[in-house]
Amino acid sequence: MTEITHRDEGRTYAHGGGFVRAICDPGEVLGALVARTPGGVYEELVPVGGVAQGLDYQHPLRDQSRGAIRDTVILRYRTPMYRTRSWNVAVMGLHHGHPEVAGVFDHAATMVDPTTMTPLPLGEGQAQVPGALDRYRNEAGV
Repeated sequence: MTEITHRDEGRTYAHGGGFVRAICDPGEVLGALVARTPGGVYEELVPVGGVAQGLDYQHPLRDQSRGAIRDTVILRYRTPMYRTRSWNVAVMGLHHGHPEVAGVFDHAATMVDPTTMTPLPLGEGQAQVPGALDRYRNEAGV
């Protein structure tokens, strides 16, 4: 999750981290959700070819006429956690309209307490995994 950060020469950009361009086709287009309010969500397309590097970057949004600086942007791609210095949030249930945070992780893939952002003891983080997997399986019909 990020936000629209700026406009430059008529283009709108969202800042992000951890995107690995090398695993995408150069012409691939990623999806993103953009919104100012929960009721105003719209889908946006993000051309992969516009991202020059793959750690911290500015993502150009395809539709330059929509969105305002500080609008929320949720980019849809899988990132290896070690490729970013950001907090990583695993979210389940988006497909069915019931989003749920499954876990918050630091750059080293250590689960953290979402209120204090401090690492959870290993056993506590591990104890949360079976429940998250069960919820995922139930939702996915697996």
